[in-house]
Amino acid sequence: MIGEASTAIEAARPLVPSWVTWVGSVVYLVVIVAVSQVVANSVRNLALRPFRKLGNAHWTERARAAFPLQYAFVFVSPILLVSGVGASRASS
Repeated sequence: MIGEASTAIEAARPLVPSWVTWVGSVVYLVVIVAVSQVVANSVRNLALRPFRKLGNAHWTERARAAFPLQYAFVFVSPILLVSGVGASRASS
């Protein structure tokens, strides 16, 4: 049964466009990038919610209060991306 399936795949290979073999990996990578950005932005917005109460404060006070969290998220987003790509490589 497996031999028949591989024979059928080899027979159909000349009929399939060349991009079919790599488009799955590219789509998966794009989805990983998009999901990591959405997750990072959502978590950032959730974490910065208490700082919205500083609306009456001077802009320098608001920036001083929010800087540590924003600085941390600059490093979290690439880590999410790399862990997602690593997971995709492990599952392949």
